[in-house]
Amino acid sequence: MSREERLERLTRDIEEMRGILDFILKLLKKLIAQLVPTFKNDFVCADPHTSGNGHLPGAYDEGEQIKNILESEGHSVTMIRHPATKTDFLTNLNKNIVHLAGHGGFGGGKVYFCFDDGNVYPSDVTSSSSAPGLLLYAGVCLGGKNDTMANAFRAKGTKNYVGFTQTIPDWGAKYFDDLVYQKWLVEGKNLRTALDEADDSYPAMSCWILWE
Repeated sequence: MSREERLERLTRDIEEMRGILDFILKLLKKLIAQLVPTFKNDFVCADPHTSGNGHLPGAYDEGEQIKNILESEGHSVTMIRHPATKTDFLTNLNKNIVHLAGHGGFGGGKVYFCFDDGNVYPSDVTSSSSAPGLLLYAGVCLGGKNDTMANAFRAKGTKNYVGFTQTIPDWGAKYFDDLVYQKWLVEGKNLRTALDEADDSYPAMSCWILWE
């Protein structure tokens, strides 16, 4: 093979390699474009249970504040407030962060979340088609009484679950949860440290538990 033929072949090989690299780069850009919205696509469900004495003014305001913090950090947020149904909640779990501020309870050895048309139990989460990728923050009474709800979410792929082992005050929960998100997302501290420091500021909420 002559020198000219070798150069021509090398030029063709370089052009082919450039085409392959261009294809890979385009594919990577497409994948990143699909993934980024997932990483910063969140759901806030605030004060969903309104029948009887269900309305929680603090939880209602908490939803707006958490939404504002998330959006200030470039997140896209879907938010619902009362009235909200079990289906509203379960069909919005395909997010990265899901924050619930409202009523919760514990019975039959299981944690549950309250909505006007009934309760969401761990089995509902297990049978749902999706779950948040990073965090389910259960800002409700007894959301961490045991690990039943946390295990249901984590088995679906949720990395972190925050719950409270006792009943929590409405406005106290708002104050505490606002602090957690401020320290975690805005100040850049890890989630456990943010919870610890919020606890130092408001010891009445020291009944939190983090599954990670």
